[in-house]
Amino acid sequence: MMPGRIHTAPPQTGTAVLGKTLPSLLYDACRRADNPRALNQPRGGTWEAVSLHDFRRQAEETALGLRDLGLAQGDRVALFMESDALFCVADMGCLIAGLVDVPVYLTHGAESIRFVIQHAGAKALFVSNLARLEELRDVLPETPEVCTVIVAEAPGEAAWPGWLADRQVLRLDEVRVRGRQRLESEPGVIDGLLEKIDPHDLATIIYTSGTTGQPKGVMLSHENISYNTLTSFSGLSAYATDEEVSVSFLPLTHVFARTLHYGFIYHGTRIYFTTPEELAEAFAKVRPTFFATVPRVLEKVYARVLEKATALTGVKKKLLNWALDLAHRYELGREPTGLYKLQLALADRLVFGKWREALGGNVKYLICGGAALDARLANVFAAAGVRILQGYGLTETSPVITFNRPGRNRAGTVGEPIPGVEVTLAEDGEILTRGPHVMMGYYDDEEKTAEVIDEAGWFHTGDVGAFTDEGFLRITDRKKDLFKL
Repeated sequence: MMPGRIHTAPPQTGTAVLGKTLPSLLYDACRRADNPRALNQPRGGTWEAVSLHDFRRQAEETALGLRDLGLAQGDRVALFMESDALFCVADMGCLIAGLVDVPVYLTHGAESIRFVIQHAGAKALFVSNLARLEELRDVLPETPEVCTVIVAEAPGEAAWPGWLADRQVLRLDEVRVRGRQRLESEPGVIDGLLEKIDPHDLATIIYTSGTTGQPKGVMLSHENISYNTLTSFSGLSAYATDEEVSVSFLPLTHVFARTLHYGFIYHGTRIYFTTPEELAEAFAKVRPTFFATVPRVLEKVYARVLEKATALTGVKKKLLNWALDLAHRYELGREPTGLYKLQLALADRLVFGKWREALGGNVKYLICGGAALDARLANVFAAAGVRILQGYGLTETSPVITFNRPGRNRAGTVGEPIPGVEVTLAEDGEILTRGPHVMMGYYDDEEKTAEVIDEAGWFHTGDVGAFTDEGFLRITDRKKDLFKL
């Protein structure tokens, strides 16, 4: 295959960062400063703060506890967990221990869960609580390779179900006690673990949705993800280390949320975990400066604005419709001038400021991925002072291939490549990409790997696109149904 023109990142849109393991992002952040509210776990209508140093300590104890249970470097550990601070502790504990974690989708049925655990060869399994454990009643009896089950939250006197009689079942606290004892008795033991991890080692296996047959296990290395997160964040020119606040509501089983999470940790961002159902309340309480979302959330916010316009009467209705008309005329990439600029400023004081309050009032910009965002919505939100930076990527690309930067943002596009990434179009318009973001391959499936990564190293996305005259990528069609982000 002879590629067409190869597109790369424009000058001064970020810096490619290579050679990092995922635990090194945590340790770099800890050396820079503590973050007293690094992770904020929902508890009874509020959040319980975990500092960055406490998070590191919990992850280290978990890592050593896992190794004390007999797990060796490269062993796989499945995570059937809520997307919260406890997931992050389990994940980082596995990474520090040199283990490969395998997130399992909470929404999948027993057959898919069983396949993932068996195919990955997981020897241990984390679950969030007793309720999640009960959901695996029909799965674990058929996965005897899982020797150890670790429950993140369970009462101290909890009796484990009889169908787990042949397994070792522990609370996460018990695993951490084992690790704490090793930390106290063996100075330097953590350094010994970290020295054995190479950036090119396998870090995680993320299984695709299986919409085109059995799920495929995407193998991502430490460098795949660390490169992607550090390089992507370097393109966010206004991102202020140690000052940003984010709400996290996307599933950490997906690479999109995982990659962002490591960037938040590295940059000292305060992360507040919540759920899509409690998002509106979280926005009001947390007042985030930055967050990641999917188009559906923005569509719902806009739908509420339109519903309100329908319910209003008189002067208020006319005012809102006037503001909406101004917003619909806005175009990202073209600076408003003259009377239109003055009208937008007035509408901002009278109407748009209230829209921003629905997102907490402090949002600088937000990242949108996972599906196509209507160009009209990107323009309308931008007119209201909410900058949406749409991006594009796949699980197989760790995930970011392209995204719109602040100051280089075009509605209806998914932006420009990040530094170090090459993007080209095949003769039929299929989007191909090459670089350090491309997966190691599909786990235990060389045939399917060879189908999507050619001899020249180009990953075939299965999506069809085109570049604008300015060099921004547009997705125009889907060649085949691949799972996105």
